[in-house]
Formats: sequence, structure tokens, C-alpha cells
Amino acid sequence: MQLQRTYFFCPTGSIEEFEAFARKAKEFGATHIYVSDLPKSIWQWNLDRKDPYPNWGMESSAIFKVVVPEQLKEFLPVDYAAGNMEILKRRGVVLEQLGLKAAFHACEPGWLPEAVYRAYPHWRGVRCDHPRRATKAYFSPCIDQPEVLEVYRSAIEALCRNVPIEHFNFKTNDAGGGLCWSRASYAGMNGPEHCKHRTMAQRVTGFLDAVQNGAARAGMTASAAFTMGFKEEEIQAILPNLKERQFIVGKDVHGKKIESNIGFFNNYYSSCTYPVIGIPQLMRFLEELEGAYEQQTPLKRISILPTESEECFEILRQFEKEPTHGIVDRYTLLNRVAGKWVGEDLAHLLVDCWDHIYRGVETMRPIDNGGNVVLLGCVSQRWINRPFVAFPMELKPEEKDYYREFQFQANSEEEAADLMNLQGQEHINGYSGTWLATKLMEKSVGNYRKAMEIIEELLGKVPDVPYAQRLRAVHTGIQALICFVKNAIHAACFQEILDRTDYSAVPQDSTRVWTDQGDPRLKELQNIIRAEMDNALELARILETSQTPVLYLAKSSEKEDSFTLGPNLAEQLKKKVHIMQDHWLDLNRLYTRFNN
Repeated sequence: MQLQRTYFFCPTGSIEEFEAFARKAKEFGATHIYVSDLPKSIWQWNLDRKDPYPNWGMESSAIFKVVVPEQLKEFLPVDYAAGNMEILKRRGVVLEQLGLKAAFHACEPGWLPEAVYRAYPHWRGVRCDHPRRATKAYFSPCIDQPEVLEVYRSAIEALCRNVPIEHFNFKTNDAGGGLCWSRASYAGMNGPEHCKHRTMAQRVTGFLDAVQNGAARAGMTASAAFTMGFKEEEIQAILPNLKERQFIVGKDVHGKKIESNIGFFNNYYSSCTYPVIGIPQLMRFLEELEGAYEQQTPLKRISILPTESEECFEILRQFEKEPTHGIVDRYTLLNRVAGKWVGEDLAHLLVDCWDHIYRGVETMRPIDNGGNVVLLGCVSQRWINRPFVAFPMELKPEEKDYYREFQFQANSEEEAADLMNLQGQEHINGYSGTWLATKLMEKSVGNYRKAMEIIEELLGKVPDVPYAQRLRAVHTGIQALICFVKNAIHAACFQEILDRTDYSAVPQDSTRVWTDQGDPRLKELQNIIRAEMDNALELARILETSQTPVLYLAKSSEKEDSFTLGPNLAEQLKKKVHIMQDHWLDLNRLYTRFNN
């Protein structure tokens, strides 16, 4: 009999928020709630703060981050795992009271500290890091080892005895996890010789068997799946070998698509608006909901962010009454949803606002090469708070230490100084590439500005409706998002000009000639610097004056990381401006000055 399940996910900050969401999700057919959004495992990065690579895996849950096996208690933080288990147990109690089951998402098999392999050398499996993004090699345990599988089996049993987890899904070959001899490994096919002869089907189904067996020991009949991390030829080889309640990349043993995803399961990576809070992407949500309905997939995963939960639940309510079939139906449904918030007469304006946001985001989405440019550039390369200067290698410690530690750039200081080097590769390069990327980003900004204008018009007409507070928050969020997109434009243009500058040439400055026009690159760079200084101050103003949270920021300076900006960002933005002003005339060392 084919499973019919609806999984809901929403990141929550307290047990009260989790319970409220679970109750609401149950009204809309939820059978399972994901419980695996847990505090970041910053201890992984603290093993070596000079290597940014662990930042990728810190946000991912893992079995051993909740249950520490006896063999690993000497090497993994037991207190951290115990805290996670307590969170899961409390969520499990809520779900049992509501008659729901739990689902758990993790990156497996995840890398373990090197000390583990010194103690258990036969456990060392695949090198799972990204060679261009890590300063050392990281290894996942070999799941072809019976001993390793038994450790996983026992950990799953312990987990399921505490929490009613009925579904496990895993990503692999990504974010610090991987499988031996996989073609999808960042470091290329690799692993120990003893398991090289085994097929990927044997490896994958063996692990899924262990997960299901562990759950069975605890009295749970669990399904288990890998959601990503394979080349197509590997998928085709694995599918015929899957067993009951086992899936891979959303397909069953017959190769049939059985799962659909609706919404952003990973907001910061997928939304293209992170780190800004609360930018509604309702067009996309409804489009994916319609696709899942038309495909009639028995398993559906619906991800909803807290800031747009009311709109998304209203979309689900309206869709349940009358499913959509095509773009006209989708806009008609959204018009009904908008009418609930601002009235039928003004609903078309709110839908138009949502549409401009959707178009702005989708225009930016193609600027992606292993991650969207706002995330990898503005945040993890710290474009947003680092100074744009002609000689970044000459910055003093007090001018760079506040951002350099958090840059996701590991290979060398020279590469870290290159604005366009994003994790060992360049999203945007050369005059033509920069021109095209900036045109796309400028078009996005145009759409965002139009959305702001519509919100201003709505607020002028319905200033006192309950939804007005949400509109004001979205308006502020769009202002901040524009600052991030403009920051990306400035970074790309600034680096492109520097890339076509000969640093070894001495400028030929004829300042005695009154009509000397100077080097046009100098004027271009000065204009970019000034625009970025103004942009940074604008974002600082937004952060300091907003009545509601604008960005996803670390709760303390100790929790800042490569993907999370610090709580003192406004002060850092002002510092950036001061540094850029101090180094304004450095450009004169590269270009002929103006004298007209």
C-alpha cells in the first residue's frame, strides 16, 4: 500500500511556537512535523577557527549531534547533544498529544573529528570536504563497515525511544557529509580500498536498512530516504534495489516521483532574500503547491517560514476549496487571499506587490553558482560590511579583523582579497559578465521599488487594518534587501575595474595641464565608493530605526559565523564607511588624477 503523508516544516524558537505551528498544520492535513531544526553545532568550527569549511555543516542536523554513541563520547560534545535531545523530546510530547508523528532531516554520514579516526582508523571513509573551500581534509565514517552501521543503528534506536520519528531523510555529498566512492563527492571518487568493490546500491540500501532497523528496535516502522547527493547514473543503479519505505531523490523503487517539495526547506540557501526577514514569496509557494497537486505525489513536504505563515495557511485553505490550474487561477486565488487582508477593492494592489517581489527574486535567481550571490557574496564573503579599497592586502588588523574571520574564503589572503572569489570560484567575471549580472540586479531593484510604492499606496488607504503592520515590516524589509542587492552591484563593478588595472604601472600624472581629464576608471571607482558608502549608511539607518527585526542576525557576537551576520552590524557598517574614507586617495597610486 502506498504511503500518503504530508510533512510540515517551520523553524521555531520555542516549544510554544512549535506547538502553535503543529496545531495549525494539523488543520491542513499534516501527518508529520519536522523536528530537526536545532541549534548550530558551532563546536565543529571551534576545532579550528581558521578553516571556514565547518560552517557549511554547522546548520545541518546529524544523528550523532543528538545521540552520542559510547565509542564517540570522548570526541563529541555530550552536553550539546543532550540539549538537542531535550528539545526533540519536548517536541515529541507535543506531537503525541496531537496525534502526529515526527520527521527528521540530517546530513549523513557526517564528518567526524580527526581524533575519532586516530582511535578507530578503520572507520575512516570518504574525504567529504570541498578542496577549494577547506584548509584541511574532513572525512565521513565508512558506512560499509558493519561496526559503523551498528553504531548508527543503536543511535537511531535511542533517538526513536525518545521521539516518535517515523521518517528520516538525509542529504549527502554536501555540507560536510558524504559516501565512499561516490561520483558526486566534491573531492572526486575516493574512499578506503576495503569497500571500493561495493556498489552504491549496496552502500545506500545498507545504510537505510540500518536506520529502519534501529527505528524498529524502538517499535517504530520508519521510512528512510536520501534526498540529494548523487549523480544520475548512481540514482538509476540504486532505484531497483530500494526496499519497502525506502526512497532516493523523491523516487521509489519503480523510479516514480513520490515526493513534492513546497516552500523553502532551507531559507538562507534557497530564498535569494536571506538575510532579510519576512519577504513574502507567495507566488512561488502557490506555484509549487499546484505542481504537487497536479503530480498527485503521495508524499508532500510543505515548508513555511514564521513571518509568512498566515498568508501560506490562507493559500492552503483557499487551494483546498478550489485547486488552481494555471497562472490565471493562481492570480485569482491570490486575489481572494489578499482580499482577506486589505479588502476586495484593494486586493489587486497587494497581489501586484507580491508579483513584483516574485519577479525581483526570480530575476536574481540565475546569478547562482553553488549558492545565490546575496548569500555567498554579501554575507559569507562579507561584502556588506567589508571596506571596498584599492589595496585590501594593506589593511591593518584593526581595519579587517572584524570581518575577516567570518569570510568564507580559505585558500589564501590574496584570494580572500578578491571580492569576486566566492568560495574558490567566481560567479561574476570580466566586463561582459559584470554588465549582464548588474543589469539583472538592477532589474530586481526596479521590481522591489515598485513593490514598495504599492505598499505605500496601500498604507495610505488602509493605515489601520491589522495587516498594515505586516505591510510596514515588508516595506522595511524590501528597503534592506535593496541595500544588499546594491551592495552586490557595487562589489561586482568595483572588482571588475580593479581586474583590468595594471598595478605595476606608474600613473602618468600631468597635473600642470588644466584640461587634464585623468583616467576614467578613477572617476568610476570614486563614484562606486561613494555610492557604497551611502548604501552602507542607509542600511545602518534601517537597522537602527526599524520597529521590527529586519535581518537574521546572530543573537550574540560569539554566535556570528560565515552565514550569520553579527548583532553589531550597524556599527560595523559605519566602521566600513570610515575605513573607505580613510583610503579614498589610495586610488591615486593606480590612476592619473583629474585636473579640470
